[in-house]
Amino acid sequence: MVIHKVDQKRPSFIINILHSASGGVVAALLAVIGMPIISRIYPPDAYAIWALIMSVAFLGSTIATLRYDLAIVLPKRHETAINVLALACSSAFISALILLAIILLFGESFSSFVGDKAHQAELFFIPLFVAASGTYQSFLTWFTRLKKFHYVSIAIIATATATICAQICTGIFFGPTPKSLVIGSVTGQFVGISIYITLFFKAGLGGLIKKISSKRITLVSKKYWYYPRYMTLYTVIGSVQDRLVLWIINLYGTTTSVGMYSFSNKILSYPVSFLTSAIRPVIFQRTASLGVLTNEKLIVSLNRLLLTGFIPFWVLFVFYAEEVFSIVFGDEWRDAGTYARILSFPFCLMILNNWMDRLFDVMGKQKLALKLQIIKLCVTILPFTIYAALSHQIINAIILFSFCQFLFLTFWIITLYRVANFKIESLIYLAVETLKVIMVSGITLFALKALFSDAVVFTVYLSIAALLVAVRSRKNFQKLIEII
Repeated sequence: MVIHKVDQKRPSFIINILHSASGGVVAALLAVIGMPIISRIYPPDAYAIWALIMSVAFLGSTIATLRYDLAIVLPKRHETAINVLALACSSAFISALILLAIILLFGESFSSFVGDKAHQAELFFIPLFVAASGTYQSFLTWFTRLKKFHYVSIAIIATATATICAQICTGIFFGPTPKSLVIGSVTGQFVGISIYITLFFKAGLGGLIKKISSKRITLVSKKYWYYPRYMTLYTVIGSVQDRLVLWIINLYGTTTSVGMYSFSNKILSYPVSFLTSAIRPVIFQRTASLGVLTNEKLIVSLNRLLLTGFIPFWVLFVFYAEEVFSIVFGDEWRDAGTYARILSFPFCLMILNNWMDRLFDVMGKQKLALKLQIIKLCVTILPFTIYAALSHQIINAIILFSFCQFLFLTFWIITLYRVANFKIESLIYLAVETLKVIMVSGITLFALKALFSDAVVFTVYLSIAALLVAVRSRKNFQKLIEII
């Protein structure tokens, strides 16, 4: 059975994007509905402990498959790919068992890390989450290989729904504790796996299970050895960087600061995750089949469409971050708006970085990607840690961290363009165009603030921005269609 070639007709690409995006859209809407409820059930301290526990779980889940899940799209034949899938899932379960053994031996030390030994029982949910998350990610890549993006959307929606509902219900019936939040996270992953397995058999793929053998699994593990060698370390460094910020805040700040940072970071991640989940699988599959340089115009146009459409709303958020968080999530979370404003600057570039990172895999530049992650660790986390340790001023340390992260992401994007042999001129044009949008948006907002109350300014500017972005995006989208 040979994998089908990519349909190069225009409708195919757009439909794939829409199918892939639909899950992210619904998941984001569920978050918009669910997070204000969750924020009113759980206090910041409970959210902080959940974030610290899940930081370990997420770190484990990102490397549980040894990144063999990324190789699932590469084989030409499904008979080979199914063995890569089996290898990735097996690695996830073995990793979970190793983590369980570590928790049994060093559980007390782990519980001290999250700040309270009373939460030692919650640690035993971590191996469950790691096994489930690794398997979930492996099946997501499998259906990306098949271009079954609507299946991926179904699983994303089911996972988001189950997670939010479980966290709300356990918080109401069993109390607003970190354990309730953890149970909700684990429940969501297992629901997602159940959906993927059901869809796997529904698609008539059950016969491929007979093609799985220990001999074939060994062969594919050797063939794609560079994924555990380079991409696992790459992922570890990337994940540790994200978690280190939480751990350092917990070390030099307060539990409330951890809760505020993790909550604001989670809220900001929703639009980035939505765009990433919509675009990354489609671009990954397309470039893996047709090549990166062949898709240069498409990738450059997507960058322009995303960035210029996002910036006007970001400018509004920078002005009213605290007010937005206070109204939407409750006064208890108002300070999280300050964290969100600071963190939003590098997040503007993450809407490009988070889906273009797979291009390094397609180009076979895993070693370069690893070097970039090491550079990121040095130029972002190290200054943040030193400043936090010396000053204990967490807000100022986060400002420094965001500034360094913004500089690194700029360097990262330039490096990718050079390695892919994309025209640097197109990147310069995008930067100039983005600065123009920022200036126009900022001037408009200042003018409105001088004339009207904040409520009127927010409403009027939001309406104007939505209208202008819709018109501009329509033009950019038409250009995108022409390129496809």
